[in-house]
Amino acid sequence: VDTYPNTKGLIHPHSYAMLHQLQDRLSHPRIVYADWRQRRSAIADFVRSKQALVLCACGVNEGFDLPYEVGFQVLPKVPYPDLGQPLVAARCRNNRDWYLQETVHAMVQAIGRVARAPDDFGETYILDAAAQRLFTQEPDMWPAWIRRQAREVLDD
Repeated sequence: VDTYPNTKGLIHPHSYAMLHQLQDRLSHPRIVYADWRQRRSAIADFVRSKQALVLCACGVNEGFDLPYEVGFQVLPKVPYPDLGQPLVAARCRNNRDWYLQETVHAMVQAIGRVARAPDDFGETYILDAAAQRLFTQEPDMWPAWIRRQAREVLDD
């Protein structure tokens, strides 16, 4: 957050439990936490604000369009589908590729929040080592533009 003092950012917790853990452990005046009760108003305030806020909210990995405004984002954990959900567990048992494809899809959608146009860009920080395994063991699941960027980072 301090690396980008004049830039809006996103933090993508993949669950409300993770959002609350981050809220308990990470205090910063620019970070706006939005749980399910105030999610809509917090997102609207973030969009309207001219301040360099950092929005920490579930579900902003899709359908959230702020071209040229969000310069960085953090994915604290790879967003694997919840195997505690019966439908997810059944699909995973029947097709392991589905589980990985859903995970990669969620990550691609999140990564795309900082690149909304061909000349728009931003930094994405993935804090979970499982992401590296997904990039290296399942390279064909990723779009070419993400594979190129990941290769540059992983090779450093």
